[in-house]
Amino acid sequence: ASFIDLSMDVIDASSISSSLGSSAISDPQTTMPNPGENVVPLGSFLFYGIVFPYAARCGYDKIYVGLSKQDSEFRPEFTKEFSDKLSDLSEFAGFGRISIEVPFIEKDKSEIVNLGNEKLFELSRSCIHSLDEHCGVCSGCRSRRIAFEKSKFSDPTNYSH
Repeated sequence: ASFIDLSMDVIDASSISSSLGSSAISDPQTTMPNPGENVVPLGSFLFYGIVFPYAARCGYDKIYVGLSKQDSEFRPEFTKEFSDKLSDLSEFAGFGRISIEVPFIEKDKSEIVNLGNEKLFELSRSCIHSLDEHCGVCSGCRSRRIAFEKSKFSDPTNYSH
């Protein structure tokens, strides 16, 4: 994302989905009504278990996560308080503080879209099933569509369904 003077690393963790069992999040044929239902219990630990060591290895002191107000209303592990407590763990473990930044946690998704620009929308991902395309049916894709409908921008996303 050089136009905003940030780098973005993409880590493909799709190979671990088979270890998640029979969760709706690991089945691309399943639609979920909201991000807090039918997810892997404490599934965010899988994410943080990958990005914390990666950040430490790369010398990063911040991890940015795009959680929204809607996310934080569904599960405690998507809140600012949880992110702050988890940030303390890297320091406690002796690696220095790696801070989880959740800059949009108090904004709903349409407010977040209104902060963006077309170039940023091309780089953003919402689909929980694919890094290559947006399925259009998962909770991430559906909330993305709703956010764009309520925003001042038209949705540039190509959905497969």
